[in-house]
Amino acid sequence: MKNLKNFFKNEKIEFFAVLPADTAQIINPVREHEIAGFESVVVFLIPYKTNVASERNVARFAAASDYHMYAAQLFERFRMLYPDCCCYCDNSPINEKKLAAEAGLGIIGENSLIINEKYGSYIFLGEIFLKQRFESYSPVCKPKKCSSCGSCKVTCPVGLDFSCCISLINQKKRITAEEEDVIRASRFKWGCDLCQDVCPYNIKAANTPIDFFKTDILDTLTVSDIDRMVSDSSFKNRAYAWRGEKVIKRNLEL
Repeated sequence: MKNLKNFFKNEKIEFFAVLPADTAQIINPVREHEIAGFESVVVFLIPYKTNVASERNVARFAAASDYHMYAAQLFERFRMLYPDCCCYCDNSPINEKKLAAEAGLGIIGENSLIINEKYGSYIFLGEIFLKQRFESYSPVCKPKKCSSCGSCKVTCPVGLDFSCCISLINQKKRITAEEEDVIRASRFKWGCDLCQDVCPYNIKAANTPIDFFKTDILDTLTVSDIDRMVSDSSFKNRAYAWRGEKVIKRNLEL
């Protein structure tokens, strides 16, 4: 356990917990084999909040370089301590929000996001499955929910209907005419922060101490920015690159 504490301290990650692997709820049975045979799971929070423009047109998480790159680098360093591990960030077969809440790392917001006491909901979740069994584990608690003040639901243009969330729509390759209108009417052209920006728990959310998220900030995109990044090969380092340049340029042009 001491190795884990030192590792996360060096990575400037304050919030993590170690639980028995069977605590994790499988939500994708087809991929259950990926974590079979592991004894423990480490769940942790990666804070990403930085100072960005209030009228930005991309969500805060996409203003810096792609967080998947950071996670890959983090996991590479972690494997130097525990080579035989299985790592996830935003792509696991488990209910990572429920696991984080049961580990006491945050409460579940009405907008379904995990809200941490220090960093609010501006966090990514990571999980690392280990073969090792530990003498003691973090206590498992009943997930707590937010106060349901309703600010996020009132502010959300679709009333927190997750089937037609703006962030879901503007990341789709093929959209309907009605969905074009949704993107056209929204200032957000990739992702959406509306429900987070009005959350009372986020008013005093701390900025990230992790240097990766403090550099190469680009919070207000133009088509020219996309063309430049494609030209200098830096486009691939952005969170919206996984959908290709055509999708983000389409959104910007609407």
